[in-house]
Amino acid sequence: MYELFLTCPKGLEEVCKKDLKDFSGKINILNGGLSTQGSLEDIYRINLHSRIGMNLLVKLDSFAFKNISDFYKNIYQYKWENLMTPKMTFFISTSIINQSKLFNNSQFASLKAKDAIVDRIRKLRNARPSVSKEGADVEIRLIIDQNNCILYLNSSGAPLYRRGYKQSTHKAPLNESLASGLVYLSKWDKKTDLIDPMCGSGTICFEAAMIRQNIAPGINRDFSFQRWMNYDKDLFAQLHKNSISSIKKISKNNISGYDKDSKSI
Repeated sequence: MYELFLTCPKGLEEVCKKDLKDFSGKINILNGGLSTQGSLEDIYRINLHSRIGMNLLVKLDSFAFKNISDFYKNIYQYKWENLMTPKMTFFISTSIINQSKLFNNSQFASLKAKDAIVDRIRKLRNARPSVSKEGADVEIRLIIDQNNCILYLNSSGAPLYRRGYKQSTHKAPLNESLASGLVYLSKWDKKTDLIDPMCGSGTICFEAAMIRQNIAPGINRDFSFQRWMNYDKDLFAQLHKNSISSIKKISKNNISGYDKDSKSI
């Protein structure tokens, strides 16, 4: 079983939990997300079906460190060779929750972690993986809280609000995860007409339609876990197929959106 943390917009944690009604594991509500435990299948399923979640993080390790050298050593000791080969690419992002005397710059922390990972794989494989900011095979997230660090794998890749249905947006697009949260908070019964008089590019309307027809939000996109060394292609293909077969075909439309900005429409 994996320790999982699903990030979501702050204030929507309870809604995010209710959205995962089909998930059988125990879910704990934290500030800015949900924690739980799950299998590889759960990782695939949550990424595919979570409407409110932003990124599903898989915990790798946690440690306390006394200095920069100690931080490097702890990162270096993790068995990164089980997660990536020298031919793969990776990217590290770091969030500093509480100010650290050792790290007051997240980019510096990411750089030290990158050096540790590269040094270990180069020593074991005589070659090193490359860093790629866009579309990396392995995305690593560091959370630093003073002198404590948690290592995560980002199983989602691009944030889950990127559904794949938008070709373009206006200047101030509404986040799809937030839009879904607003639909849920409205307690819409799916039968009453839903009208958005200031719809912009129609995010709330799109999300409402997907909820009404039971369209999995991740059905038209890819995920970082599909590039992992332990990716089970057949398992995900079956889950994806099940999602398609669960779509409700509805002929009558009861969702409408309007906006004075014709370019947004």
